[in-house]
Amino acid sequence: MNNVHRQKILITDGGNVNTLGIIRHLGILDRFEIHVIGYNKAGICRFSKYCKTFYIFPSAKKSGFLHELLALLAREKFDFAMPVGFYAYKVFVANKELVEKHTRVCLPDSRSFDIASSKTQTREVAMGVGVKAPLTYSFTQLQEVERAAIRSFPVVIKSQKEIGGRMVDYAHDQQDLISKYKQMVSRHHLEPDSFPIVQEYISGPGVGFFAYYDHGKMVRYFMHERVREFPVSGGRSVCAKSIYDEELFKAGKSLLDALRWNGCAMVEFKRTAAGEFYLLEINPKLWGSLELALSCGINFPLYMIDAPKETDSANNYPTGIYFQWILNGECYYFINRPWKLFSIVATAFKSHKDIWFRDLKPNVIQFFLAFLDLYKFIRAK
Repeated sequence: MNNVHRQKILITDGGNVNTLGIIRHLGILDRFEIHVIGYNKAGICRFSKYCKTFYIFPSAKKSGFLHELLALLAREKFDFAMPVGFYAYKVFVANKELVEKHTRVCLPDSRSFDIASSKTQTREVAMGVGVKAPLTYSFTQLQEVERAAIRSFPVVIKSQKEIGGRMVDYAHDQQDLISKYKQMVSRHHLEPDSFPIVQEYISGPGVGFFAYYDHGKMVRYFMHERVREFPVSGGRSVCAKSIYDEELFKAGKSLLDALRWNGCAMVEFKRTAAGEFYLLEINPKLWGSLELALSCGINFPLYMIDAPKETDSANNYPTGIYFQWILNGECYYFINRPWKLFSIVATAFKSHKDIWFRDLKPNVIQFFLAFLDLYKFIRAK
């Protein structure tokens, strides 16, 4: 394979765990020369043996990112460029024509991306296609929160838009809501047009429908259920398993069909005890729990580079497969729920994991970074 031409691929967000999973699962195919953009020297992908070059850029949140990106694309002539984090996706989508002058990309159109990035707009789409969504309250003045007639508690306070991070809290009564809502607005310096939304709390496990679309047509899909998450009150997966559910399939597909999606996306739901699915949000990018799908043979990043020729409506991946994110996931969960140690260890005997002994350096760096985070967390407690 050494004499075979490798496609030159550029991938962003070299400090993200899911980016590491992407470059590993592309790297082992021995078909790609992978170059990575990161935002600091400690980006874990920098230490992977599958990373040919690691470029340090300004954050994708800053205006200098686009300038550096276009200069790099013009200089290096990549075969394909793949954003990973939300802000990188946002830059790529907004400047798609400029980027496509230099390389290939696989992106949704700006209208679909903007709708999917807004929880209020995705809720409207859900209502239009018959998918259930939590009762939602929107505010543009703090006084409106004080007068809000919330039907029942607890409620979830969350960002109204996908911001590529975790901005969420829970309120158990009216005074708790007022206090936490104001704190969130103040802490994140939010303007009225970006004030948080308040949603009824839906009890049940988090589940996800993931798909690759080719200009409005679903080509590949995957589904999972969260087994454990951090923060424990509701957050990212630290352990998940592959599932198949016909109703989840229909709900997720109907939303992405309505948006005439292109590329990859995740649709997140809560499944109630009655088996009903309530939409939480659409993640209009490559999602954090991607490695479970990769471990099950559903290589979404590869589909973005080399689109499959045929659609696939069959359930063609194994169910009941577990994946654990150990260093930046299960360790955090254990600190909060030490009595769950047996469950964590029991899962470890049957799960796939994000620790690769054939590419161990990133995990060593990850260990020290996680250790520092855990130390800070324990000190704070």
